[in-house]
Amino acid sequence: MVLGAIFLWSTIEVGSILQRGKTSETVLSWKMIPCVMKKPLVLAILVILVSTSSAGCLSLEWVRSSFLPASPFQTIVLENYTNISYTFNTNPDNPDSLVFNTARDVVVPEDPLHIDVRVMVQIDNLPTAIDFSEVLEMLGVEREVNVSLFKPDGRAFFSKVYNTTTAHPDQWVKIPSPETGTWRIVVKSEGVGHSSISYHDNFSIVVVVRAERIV
Repeated sequence: MVLGAIFLWSTIEVGSILQRGKTSETVLSWKMIPCVMKKPLVLAILVILVSTSSAGCLSLEWVRSSFLPASPFQTIVLENYTNISYTFNTNPDNPDSLVFNTARDVVVPEDPLHIDVRVMVQIDNLPTAIDFSEVLEMLGVEREVNVSLFKPDGRAFFSKVYNTTTAHPDQWVKIPSPETGTWRIVVKSEGVGHSSISYHDNFSIVVVVRAERIV
């Protein structure tokens, strides 16, 4: 019905232009047709062509995308990254060099898609050329990384201990449709490392928040 109305209106308008063209002894050309009429005119021609074809069908979605103005709004995905990483460098005279604790806020906006938490831990066997067992026992070091994520209301969403590279070389935690608000990631870790043995316990944690936005 809509296409028929457009066709009828276009036909009347073109006929009017033709009549005016005969009166003034001018020749009708594409440039003479007002811009506002060009798209409906093309659409009417397409309707004629399709109606005379064997298929006899026209995709309304194609017509809409080809002739109607595009929506001024579009949906995009925003990503917000929070990075926490640390490499241990042991100083026997400084017990604090064996410990690294931190906490970061993770803001989840409206219309969130998901939160991705990626944990990479390297805690390998220490070089065998030197016996570190007595040193570690003396220092009281628990070589591990404890990662906890808390929801906006303060309740723990998950908490996990990573203590060897082989068990946790690279692990992802995916949280679909998380609650809007300020989450908090807490990291408590202990480790060793020294340039004399060319080895350092280390870890890296990446928190990615993805959300949709209409712009």
